[in-house]
Amino acid sequence: MIVSLSEWVSWLRTRPRFFKIFLLLILIKPVIDILWDIKIPAMPVTFLQIFGVSLAAITCASLLPRRPYRIEKETLSHLFFLIWIALQLMNEILVVVFNFSLEILGMSLKVAMPIYVYLLYRRYIFSRKDLDGILTTFYFSLIILVLNFVYHLLFTSGIVTSSRGLSRLETGYADIAGLGMAVNLSMLIVGYFLLQHSKNRLLYRRTIKLFYLNIAIGSLILLNIYHAASTIIFIVLLFLFWLYKPKQRMVFIFVLSIGLAYFIRTNVYEERFNKLYATDISVITGDKESYQAFHGRVGRWQDQFASFSQQSGLAQLVGLIGIDHPSFLGHHPHSDYLRILYSAGYIGLFFYLLFLFTIFKRSFSVNKEQKFLLHGVLLFLTMQSITLTPMTYHAVVFVFMATVAWLQLPKHNRELYFSPMPLKRKFI
Repeated sequence: MIVSLSEWVSWLRTRPRFFKIFLLLILIKPVIDILWDIKIPAMPVTFLQIFGVSLAAITCASLLPRRPYRIEKETLSHLFFLIWIALQLMNEILVVVFNFSLEILGMSLKVAMPIYVYLLYRRYIFSRKDLDGILTTFYFSLIILVLNFVYHLLFTSGIVTSSRGLSRLETGYADIAGLGMAVNLSMLIVGYFLLQHSKNRLLYRRTIKLFYLNIAIGSLILLNIYHAASTIIFIVLLFLFWLYKPKQRMVFIFVLSIGLAYFIRTNVYEERFNKLYATDISVITGDKESYQAFHGRVGRWQDQFASFSQQSGLAQLVGLIGIDHPSFLGHHPHSDYLRILYSAGYIGLFFYLLFLFTIFKRSFSVNKEQKFLLHGVLLFLTMQSITLTPMTYHAVVFVFMATVAWLQLPKHNRELYFSPMPLKRKFI
């Protein structure tokens, strides 16, 4: 679907009203990210805050209508997800009650985003066509992101010096990490459609051109924003995609890999790699203390975990530390594993990991292109979660939860390329 605008528009027109509004919110999200710090006239809130509230309101409103459904057996991954989100939701409510402020409320809505987006997808994804439509919508939204980057690259002098001694292109985008994540997710999506169209000669030719263009633009963005984690994941995802390529292309892939490795060694390593990882290398060699690793994040993790360990046994099991330390439930931990530990306790973290494992296990029952998409998004999520909190980023939630909700469908529904009658769930 990604190469057919008319097919996407036709699919969009047939979506239910609330779901159509949600898809339009996905489309305008990059615009909101560019305007992230601009406040609405005569109101003490920004466009980004209004977007977050609107997304939550539209999503929750879409879950209210009742309609006749067939019965569907729920999966273990869905059950594990419900246990995790129940604990997290309980903690978010407690944090808002005991530490109420607009900032805390906004943080709670953002952290709760995987919950209501997943439930919305479970209500409106009934076939592969719906999954493809959502991925295409997200991919089209990135056009604004690319145009904004090209504008700043060509027509502005938005170069700033970072604290790590590198000149980074300042694009006005809300978050450099979010920009890097969008690049990697776009790589996953276009790779998914390329594999899907491998048997259709015309669509394959169109998509392969888009694939190469995506690699070129993605590389250009990453080489200018110098986000180390996103660059590493981008290269890893490229190699993952190559594992799914036909054998007759392995020679071309090998030559391309050698060329990429040579370029990185001669143009990137000496100038940028050493600076980005100088502290981590010094920690490994023993020249610096361990708490300075990952640009000082290890020290933050140690301090936060020490505070968590001082909580009661019950608080550690179900994650009640947020009442005393609300920031632990947001971006502050700089690790999704720790954020989930603090917001849902050891029990919640255990069921979250079980949720990811069952998704990985079920991924082997689908076709090659869907397997690539699921393995890629799981690889991206698990790697990015080490030093960032990807499950609090809209782009990640939009893509990851769509693939998960599609995977929950009965086997005969997953490959349908039309939207059948909705399915009733035993759970919400």
